[in-house]
Amino acid sequence: MSTQSMGNRRTDAASTPEKWADARRDIQEKVTEAKDAVQDKSGELKSAVTDGAAKVWGSVKDAGADMKQGAMDDLANARDVAVDYMEQGGEKVREFGAAAEQRIQQQPLGSLAIAAGFGFLIGALWCRR
Repeated sequence: MSTQSMGNRRTDAASTPEKWADARRDIQEKVTEAKDAVQDKSGELKSAVTDGAAKVWGSVKDAGADMKQGAMDDLANARDVAVDYMEQGGEKVREFGAAAEQRIQQQPLGSLAIAAGFGFLIGALWCRR
């Protein structure tokens, strides 16, 4: 071997630890950069999930309020309809009572005969039991 090639080997052997140290520093820098990137992305993901959850909660809350209001409106409408039917029923009862009273005044004997017939029919049914 020539003296020149022996000198290159010594230089290469001396620089090898430096190369390993440089490689180690490069790897540590890359690991630190990757760690920082992962932390940044996890923070962004956490923020996105929190915002999404808040939007979903708001939508659910609004839907619940809308359903509650709709149920209250339906209940109020049902109550109003029931009151109307009750008033109509009371009016019909008053009309029937007035018509019966008028008929009794116009035909007292016929009304008495009808009442006696109903009384007899009810008595007959009652006695059979």
